[in-house]
Amino acid sequence: MIRVSCLALMIQLLLAFVETDMTQGDYVKVSSTNEVEEKLRHLESRIRGWNYQSPLAIKLMPFSDPTSLSQDALFNIWCRELADQMKKKAPDADAEAWKLWLKHKFLGTYAVKVGRETIEGQVYATPKGKAKMAQFMHSVLVYADDKLRVRLSVPRNSEYVKVRENEQAKESKQKAKKEANHTAGSGKGSSATAKTGSSKGEQQIGLL
Repeated sequence: MIRVSCLALMIQLLLAFVETDMTQGDYVKVSSTNEVEEKLRHLESRIRGWNYQSPLAIKLMPFSDPTSLSQDALFNIWCRELADQMKKKAPDADAEAWKLWLKHKFLGTYAVKVGRETIEGQVYATPKGKAKMAQFMHSVLVYADDKLRVRLSVPRNSEYVKVRENEQAKESKQKAKKEANHTAGSGKGSSATAKTGSSKGEQQIGLL
């Protein structure tokens, strides 16, 4: 059994992250000794729920600024927030269940063939590219807000926000360029029409 007093002292000195390596990582931020018992309960449930087909690693490390928070790490945090905030509606769904469900909903499934057998319903992994991952996360964020009425954490300087802002800037530039080209094309068309009209008018006057 983990002793609260020992961990409390370490957390007080380090203001630590408790990171449990759950395939893609699971993070618990502890900001003060007042949060120790609550976060330990979460940590204990994850430790007891681990299947132990492979060893479980636990690290204590100083909290780093959200600027270093990757999209994968933020997505894991969102899954944990959904598990915490949706306990009444989905009491049996932990963070891993939410992660699987969100990937199933927004990324879909595929079938795996092994000889003559086919394994249906395999859930796609999260996208590898930063832009595609940000797009997937945006869908999750909007769904959580609009449908589930859950506000997920979005650190201002996280990788997700940076990627989204870059993509939006690119889209704005492309849209502005497209509109400028359209405007220029319309201007040329108007000039050509005006010239044609003038020529016809001059011809008619000449005939008179």
